[in-house]
Amino acid sequence: MARTSFPGVLRNATLLTVFTLASLSAARGQYRELYDFPNSNIDGGVILDSAGNIYGATDEGGGASGGVVFELVMPGDSLNILHTFNGSPDGAGPNAPLVFDRAGNLYGTTYIGGAYNAGTVFMMSPALGGQWLERVLYSFTGGPDGGYPQAAVLLDNSGHLYGTTTAGGTYGQGVVYRLNISAVPLATTLHSFGAPGDGIGQTGSLVADAAGNLYGTTYSGGASQLGTAYELSPTNIGSGWAETVLWSFPGTEYDGENPVGGLVFNAYGYLVGAAEHGGTYGLLCQSGNCGALFALVPLRGGWSEYVLYAYEMNPCDHPVGPLAIESSLESSKAYYPDLSGGNGGGCLDEAVPREYGEWLPEDLDYFPNEPGLQPNGGVVVDRQGNIYGTYSSQNYAAVYEFTPLD
Repeated sequence: MARTSFPGVLRNATLLTVFTLASLSAARGQYRELYDFPNSNIDGGVILDSAGNIYGATDEGGGASGGVVFELVMPGDSLNILHTFNGSPDGAGPNAPLVFDRAGNLYGTTYIGGAYNAGTVFMMSPALGGQWLERVLYSFTGGPDGGYPQAAVLLDNSGHLYGTTTAGGTYGQGVVYRLNISAVPLATTLHSFGAPGDGIGQTGSLVADAAGNLYGTTYSGGASQLGTAYELSPTNIGSGWAETVLWSFPGTEYDGENPVGGLVFNAYGYLVGAAEHGGTYGLLCQSGNCGALFALVPLRGGWSEYVLYAYEMNPCDHPVGPLAIESSLESSKAYYPDLSGGNGGGCLDEAVPREYGEWLPEDLDYFPNEPGLQPNGGVVVDRQGNIYGTYSSQNYAAVYEFTPLD
């Protein structure tokens, strides 16, 4: 089977001008809340276009309480609601990042809704007068084709979308799917999770190498039921794909548990990610499970896993991905949020590679101490080094910007 190539990630540059919140004394830059959405959640983070405008989705709110797709036009942080989800036949509850294609169309998933109330894949296209048109590309049934997607889609150069679901498939534990969007949308199940030793549970977004192999994580399952990292490769037999579990998180000393957010390639070709729990073994951490940063390194005959940093008693712990990685070989810094610590609302972290392959995390800023605040969805970084992300609390969801000190 011919392998497909994948477009690179576009990094866009702009400096946003917004109102300023008080920055903590420990901060290493200027933190600003750009826009807040009352009584909503944002779990999927945001993306940027070439002009620096910000796009994302809330999984609640809107006229039908099914969530919205929004644009923050910068500078000035004015809000445009591009689409309001209605449930059925439309989707509802989008909680994954959006993806742009080269023509400026947006793609995303909804966790529920659609024709069978098991979630959808949707496409949004710009139209005349600044309007956007939404189209449901596929409605999951919750059966062999999967259901309830929570991860972003991956777009290749041949008119295919790849993604994961958290349910459905042969074992009812989710699937990896491919959706043909160049003709009549048709979904193909590439892999069903849940066989003995395989991963299950919440799956992170997929990433692909130049040969078209797919890589991802599962939150649980594997040999120790603590999550896996896996590779999915096209085979030479028909149109089949074969899965290889690259690493089952064992729960041993220093190793991570429960990877979140998926994997990304760094400049050296390593796959790096974050594990929400695990880290330093025992009760040295207040929760007993502080998390870890890890790398999967390609070696002759397979991949090997290395712990880049195991959290102990840092002010911030429980890292979540996907990591935002600088592309420079000289640096390859990583940026990501932590779910706890700081003032109680979590932190924004930078991890700097040190000698012998280890990373050293540093807290850039602390998020507000709002009830139930969760900085989910990872972050994005523009060419000027400004960092953008989201968090949700019991009362509102917000998009924020962090501008590092010079």
